[in-house]
Amino acid sequence: MANQTKKEPISAAKRGLIGTLAGEAVMIVILIIAAGSGTGVPLVMALGYLLLGPVYGFGFIFANWRIVLEKTKRGAIEGAAVFGIGVVLSWLTENSKWGIMGWIYFLLRVSWHIGMCWIPGIWYGIKLIRMEKKEQRQEESVRPDTARPPVRPGFAQSLSRPDAPQSQARPAQPVISRNLGASQGMAREVPKAAAPARSPQPVSPARPRLTGVAGLFAGVDFPIQPDEELVIGSDPSVCQIVLPPECAAPIHCSIRYDSRRGCWQARDLANGQTFTNGILALQTGVFEDVPKGRVICIGQGKTSQRFRLG
Repeated sequence: MANQTKKEPISAAKRGLIGTLAGEAVMIVILIIAAGSGTGVPLVMALGYLLLGPVYGFGFIFANWRIVLEKTKRGAIEGAAVFGIGVVLSWLTENSKWGIMGWIYFLLRVSWHIGMCWIPGIWYGIKLIRMEKKEQRQEESVRPDTARPPVRPGFAQSLSRPDAPQSQARPAQPVISRNLGASQGMAREVPKAAAPARSPQPVSPARPRLTGVAGLFAGVDFPIQPDEELVIGSDPSVCQIVLPPECAAPIHCSIRYDSRRGCWQARDLANGQTFTNGILALQTGVFEDVPKGRVICIGQGKTSQRFRLG
């Protein structure tokens, strides 16, 4: 089979730069069209457009369009109802002002969310970039040295001496079991059987894993088999990662790694209480792609449990 190159997700900082440049380009095009039409634009107004263009672009590219369209749809329904009432009142009173007012209300309700979504988009974009930078610094500070696997003292020297005994055993290493307790919400340690010292073997590619970054399982790795669905919640009969009821719903969310497409997928099962990077809510009941390195947040606030996709 031919090797398929995986497309790296665009970082929040790059998305912000793209939105800023796109907003400026759109404003320049608008000013050129206005100048060519002969209407002209005052210098102060032109400078204002050039300054606001990057702000608009940055806000629009980070706007949560799923929420914006849902609110716009509800606004259109409400606006249509008000417009219908205005038409009826105009017919009964023989005064067209009620219909006109209803039509204006309809236009405002439809255009408000689309026209103003750049404002929360700016706040969300800045918060996302700051969180991304913070996670990168934390990841760099705790990232292990994978280039040279740790070797216990004296082990390398014994390998280099041909007369060294080969019956030395490695000390038992604790590994984290995924069979988690229902009430304690703690991972069990299973001692790894001692094995005779051997020559170093080639390191296999890292398997997909879920790493706790905040909460009960901070610092704990959960290796995941490709295409395996991992369920997180407070119900021990269903979930593989069990959390206390005050932290998670009985079946809160599920996560899997799609080996065919080479990407992570996650879905919310708790009515919108699962987030990526603590801000963007996952779709309920539907798997959606989540870039590697993002943090899955179970709930918000002090009881939030966070896991990084790695």
